Amino acid sequence: MAEDYYSALMMRRALPTTQNIKAVTAPGIYPVDAGNTTAPGSQSGTLLALLPTAATKLLFIGSDGNTYKPTSTGWQAFGDVRKVNGHTADTSGAVTVTSQDIFNDQAIAIPNAADLNDYTTPGLYYQNANAQAASGKNYPESNSGTLEIYKNAGTTQVYRVYSSSRTYCRALYGGSWSKWGKVYDTENKPTAADTGAVAKTGDTMTGPLTAPGLNVKQQTANTAFVIYFALAEGGNLGYIGQGTTTKDIYISNYTGNNNLALKADGGIDIRGGSTTANISVTGNLNPTSFATFDNRYASKLDVYSKTVSDGKYIAGFRFASYGATGGDLRDSAKTIMTGIYATNGYNNPTTHEHRIAQYLLNGAWINVPYV
Repeated sequence: MAEDYYSALMMRRALPTTQNIKAVTAPGIYPVDAGNTTAPGSQSGTLLALLPTAATKLLFIGSDGNTYKPTSTGWQAFGDVRKVNGHTADTSGAVTVTSQDIFNDQAIAIPNAADLNDYTTPGLYYQNANAQAASGKNYPESNSGTLEIYKNAGTTQVYRVYSSSRTYCRALYGGSWSKWGKVYDTENKPTAADTGAVAKTGDTMTGPLTAPGLNVKQQTANTAFVIYFALAEGGNLGYIGQGTTTKDIYISNYTGNNNLALKADGGIDIRGGSTTANISVTGNLNPTSFATFDNRYASKLDVYSKTVSDGKYIAGFRFASYGATGGDLRDSAKTIMTGIYATNGYNNPTTHEHRIAQYLLNGAWINVPYV
């Protein structure tokens, strides 16, 4: 080793506290007292001025146990970064970064007229102007908000609108973006149209409605809908529907029996069916009018009302007054002799009384015809 370089291994005198230790150029080992403002943290330590190549290399070993190298603005500890997002490393070299650093300082602004299809790098982005969202492309809606991008088998984007809880999601896979899907929650409930359901009011069902024990479908004979349901007894499938030729509404089982018809004129028709299953009523049945009942069955039964009876059956019988005559007792008027008497004794009748027989039918007296 050349003699000129032995000095690099020699201990030099301590540097005064007023000495700028970063300006030392002569190789050697220099003690540094505490209070030197040019030392890292003004701490005491040892300055090493190493053999030069193009310039002198300085190292400072501080009393804190760290080794520092000079920078243009100060000193930097070996193996440590100076700051992370404004956070300075502690004496052990650790830097604490919080979620606020990511969501606040590290979120990336989306510029005006940007196309969200171009954003595929995972991270957190934001759009702070509605006008810039409106001028852009492929936004779920023209409102500012937050864009979250996740890495997976493809790429997933989540967009959260700034002024509400509305959230949208889509994915990029195989080079194609899916449509934006709206995320429903308690504040953003889907409408009947969104889910393809029938609205509670002001809507029309165009296809069958099927549920356990219930089936609603349209008849082929007309435009009415029929509601089929499982009857409690017998397991037969019943239905409520419009008649095929009228606007009546029928409640029936599948065989066509046990009909309860709500007539178009407001009446109710209850019948037992064409072949079986009579209608049974438990308790009192209290009709408010018998007119329809009387007219329907008057032609089939002989006795159901006073009017029918008066028109069909004899209600009374009598001998009508005809008069009295003498002489010949033969009756050419086909009357019935009802009395005979004599003016000159019982053994010599001179006068007889005769009357026509009549019967009362439907309120009128009718002569009995002679046969």
